[in-house]
Amino acid sequence: MIFVLGELGGRDEYSLVEALKQGKISKPVVAWVSGTCARLFKSEVQFGHAGAKSGGEMESAQAKNQALHDAGAVVPTSFEAFETVIKETFEKLVEGGNVTPTKEV
Repeated sequence: MIFVLGELGGRDEYSLVEALKQGKISKPVVAWVSGTCARLFKSEVQFGHAGAKSGGEMESAQAKNQALHDAGAVVPTSFEAFETVIKETFEKLVEGGNVTPTKEV
């Protein structure tokens, strides 16, 4: 299982979208692009570092999350649900016999 935490701005996440569409990734991908709250502000807001601001609709967190979802990634409805979705995806892998959990030490 692959976990991805992206951010608004830039287009790096679209490389993952294309890899998923082309079948280059066979493991389940659980992804979230942060910055969905940016649309709530009337002025441009910078998140994280100098490059973390949306330069257009394709660079918005919403657009990236939708593209990831459409390409087959598991995308929660909010960052708060990220942990739950990771757990549910792992449990499905266990139930399907794709992974065997190890005992915690």
